[in-house]
Amino acid sequence: MKLWMMSQRTKASGRGFTLLELLVAISISVVIAGVLLSVAVSTLSVWNRSNGRWATAATAAVVLDQVESDLQSMTFAPANGVQLAADILTVTSTSGTWVNPAKFPKPTGSANVLVEGSSIADGRFGTAGVWLRFFIGEAGSGNSSRSMVRAVSYQIVRRSQTSASGSELAYMLFRSVVTEENTMKDGYDLSAGEYMIGSGTFGAAGNVIRPTLTHVIADHVVDFGIRFYRVQGTDQIPYWPATGGSWSNTVTTLRLRPAAEEVPTMAEVAIWVLTDEGIEQLRLHENQPVGFEPIDDWWGLVDRYAHVYVRRVRLKAGGR
Repeated sequence: MKLWMMSQRTKASGRGFTLLELLVAISISVVIAGVLLSVAVSTLSVWNRSNGRWATAATAAVVLDQVESDLQSMTFAPANGVQLAADILTVTSTSGTWVNPAKFPKPTGSANVLVEGSSIADGRFGTAGVWLRFFIGEAGSGNSSRSMVRAVSYQIVRRSQTSASGSELAYMLFRSVVTEENTMKDGYDLSAGEYMIGSGTFGAAGNVIRPTLTHVIADHVVDFGIRFYRVQGTDQIPYWPATGGSWSNTVTTLRLRPAAEEVPTMAEVAIWVLTDEGIEQLRLHENQPVGFEPIDDWWGLVDRYAHVYVRRVRLKAGGR
C-alpha cells in the first residue's frame, strides 16, 4: 500500500501543466508584452519628438541668425528707388525654377494667406512664403570707387536638392546675395531692371528673383513669414502686411521708397521647418500611391509635423 501511494505521488508531481494553467500563463505573457510594447512605443515617440525638435531648432537658429544679421544691416541709399520689397507669394511661378509634384501640390491662391491673427506663428504666408528683398551694408563716401552695399533676397523654392538627375525635391529657403559691383551697377530700385529678370549667374542682380542651389540656406522650410512694425513710444504699430494700423490678408505687396515714406523700426520673422517624419509624410501626401488614404490636407500636415520659430529684430536707427 505504501509503495502504491508513493508511486501515485510520483506520477502526480511529474505531470505537465494543465490547459487552464497554460492559458493563464499565456494571458500573463500577453499582458506583459503589451505593457512593454506600449512603453517602447511611447519612448520611441518621445524620442522622435525630441529629436525632431532638436533638428528643426538647429535649422531655425541658422536661418534666424542670418536674417537678423541682414535686417540689422539693412540700409537705404540716397536714391528714389524701391529699397525694401516684400511679396506674399500665392503662386509658384516667380522664381521660374519651382517644381510641383505630379499629384497633390501645395495649395495656391489667396486662401493661403492668413496674417490677421495676433501671433505670427498662427499665420500662413502664401504658397512660396514671403519673397523678401532689401539692401545691406553701407554706402561708400568721398572718393570711394564703389559702395559696400549689396542686394539680398529670401525666397522659398520647391526644387531638386542637387543638380543630379532624379534627386529628391524639397522646399528650400534661399538667401541670394548680389555682389557689390553688380549692386552698384544695377542701382537701388528692386522693382526694376536686372533685379526683375531671373539670372543663373552667381552674384548677378537677377539672383534676387531666381536663386541658384549655391544660395540654399536651409532645407525643408515650408513657410517663411515676416511682419514689420513702426514702434511709437511703447506701442508697436503694424506696418506690413497691414492697413490702418491692423494686419491685413489683402495687403500682400510692399514697395518702400525711403526717400518719400516712413520706414519700419521692427521686424518679426517666422519660419516653419519640417521634422524628419514630416518630410516623409509630406512626400507621401504629394505623391499618393493608388489606394492611399491621406491623414490630413497639406496645411494640416504642416500643422502636425512642422515646428515654427519666431524672432523679433529691432532695425537699427529705424532702418536708416
